[in-house]
This record gives sequence, C-alpha cells and structure tokens, in this order.
Amino acid sequence: MTDKINLPLQLSSIQKYILIVAQITDNPAAAFNMLNNTPNVIEACKILNAMGLVELNKEGITLTPEGNNILVNNNLVDENGQLTANANDIISKYKITPPTTSTPTENPVGEKFTLLKQLL
Repeated sequence: MTDKINLPLQLSSIQKYILIVAQITDNPAAAFNMLNNTPNVIEACKILNAMGLVELNKEGITLTPEGNNILVNNNLVDENGQLTANANDIISKYKITPPTTSTPTENPVGEKFTLLKQLL
C-alpha cells in the first residue's frame, strides 16, 4: 500500500482541506468537529480513509504517516511539519480556524458524532 500512496496523487481541494485539518489538530475529535459536514466532505473523508491517508474512528479523524507524506509531496507541509503558503491558501479558502489550546467546555464531538458514525 505504501508504494501506491507514494505515487503522485492529484488531490481535490476538499481532500487537501481534510488532510490539513487533520494535520493542524492534535485532537481527533476537534479535527472532525472542524470539518463541515457537506456530502462532498463526507465522501472525501471516506476516500481518504480507504486510501489510508486518514483514520476515521469513534474518536474522530487522524492523519496517518502516509497522509503526512502526501501533504509534503503536495507542497502543503514542509519537512518540518510547518504549513506552506499553499496550505495557507486552502485555510483561507475554507475559512479554517486553527484550534485553540484552551479546553472546550462542551463535548467537542457534539452533533457531529452522528455524522462520524455514518462515515464508519
């Protein structure tokens, strides 16, 4: 599977958005909560999960090492794990707000837990 993943991939902007969200968030539930739940995002999550680039489970969404390699290969993250200008353009396009370090007062999964179940 690793050989297949290392081939050049032409990711859609939605797939890049999902990978970036998973990369910038340490908490899988918070990462999942940051994603908008449109049908396109749901399908893209399923595809990325099937490709082994993200892991979807009851905790949320997590970037895999293969997913991180794809971010680097697509010039979205540098070798040090820092977002590139290309990634920042996607962040601006999708109006991604990077997570804060404060502890949430509510359940971070909230209403989207039902959506996560649909993805699994």
